[in-house]
Amino acid sequence: LPRDSGLLEQYVERGALTRAGVQWLDFRSCPVNPDVIPQGALMRSFSVLVVLVAAFTPGTVTAQSPRDKEVAALIAKYQSEMDAFLKAPNRDLAKSPRRLYPKKFLSFAQLKNDDASLKVCEFIILKFYLDHSRYTATELALKQHRKKRMFPQFVGNLVYKYDDDPRVDAYLSNLAKSTDPIPKSVALYQQARLIIDRRDWLQDEPERYDDILPDSLIRDLQSDGSKKRAKRLLAQVIELAPNVKYLHDSDRPLVAFATQDLFVLEQLQCGDKIPPVSGKDSENRRFSISDYQGKIVVVTFWAGWCGGCMRDLPHEVEFVESMTDRPFVWLGVNGDKDLDSLKKLELKHKVNFRSWHDGENGPIARQFGVRGWPAMWVIDHEGVIRYRSGASVDLKLAKPAIEKLVTDLERHNKGVNRSTQSRGN
Repeated sequence: LPRDSGLLEQYVERGALTRAGVQWLDFRSCPVNPDVIPQGALMRSFSVLVVLVAAFTPGTVTAQSPRDKEVAALIAKYQSEMDAFLKAPNRDLAKSPRRLYPKKFLSFAQLKNDDASLKVCEFIILKFYLDHSRYTATELALKQHRKKRMFPQFVGNLVYKYDDDPRVDAYLSNLAKSTDPIPKSVALYQQARLIIDRRDWLQDEPERYDDILPDSLIRDLQSDGSKKRAKRLLAQVIELAPNVKYLHDSDRPLVAFATQDLFVLEQLQCGDKIPPVSGKDSENRRFSISDYQGKIVVVTFWAGWCGGCMRDLPHEVEFVESMTDRPFVWLGVNGDKDLDSLKKLELKHKVNFRSWHDGENGPIARQFGVRGWPAMWVIDHEGVIRYRSGASVDLKLAKPAIEKLVTDLERHNKGVNRSTQSRGN
């Protein structure tokens, strides 16, 4: 994109692009219409990000001290000026609030060693990921705020946002040397998450880390050794940190997240038998995944609030229609808050597949360790997982695997029928 176009600022500010998306734009051509989001851009799930970023919107900052009020006011002022900048007909990027405000936020964070300082450090790494201030903010947080209640979430955001930055490996390695169980367990957990996230991205976008991570590390991430290492790290966390909290606004301890991730690594990978899944659909009728044994089953996690899900929905409906009268079923796990929302979506979009209504962060989503929406698993006629999405869902990539499984099953069934007929004769 032309540097002076202001389009990059618009994409980033809308939340349409992450750091990964910016790299994608650097290396490939894309439309320059600001109303068209390039579908090839690597987009993280808005649903996950909203959980972690919610504390930084002006309406959700709890003003418990004068410094908290200053944080809220500074963020509100930044966002107001950014909105005005994006609406201006002639934009000088040198005067963009995104370039001018990092120093202001850093100055605030460096004044005192308090919760407000850590909030600002986290805001910096989430908002200013193209600015060098993110490194200063990270080093400040790792040095001064290890005992803060929001520190585990800060490190989580760091890994989530910067999986493509080798400095994060060094940060976590140093933090893991701590003798304090809180920062140590947080570092071990995020080392495991970094392995898992990178493995997922490499499955979907093998070129994501080209010229960023060493070739030797990429080869290691694609091997079974990295998976075993992630499992060992998670087991250490479970043993070390039974009472450490993760998200500051959730009662779920870090050990619950580690246990969930370990379950996914051990029982929800390709070649594993799918665990029991049961719930109720939009008509309040209970059904289970085992009801469809003998067919190829696709399970997708989707919701009305998930932009990627709604973008893919028409294509999924079309694909399901094309598979009529074949040994195949598409099942959804819906993450909308209430049942009425699911019913309206099914009616409006003529959804032709059945969905469990799981609610927001429901039991099925937790069981599958879903962090980014949409997500997909493909299960064969014997209940064995044959495909799972990584960091994102691309139906174009999944369709060949699904169609091959269905075709192979049809051939298998015809062979069984012929054999049965021969014995009968």
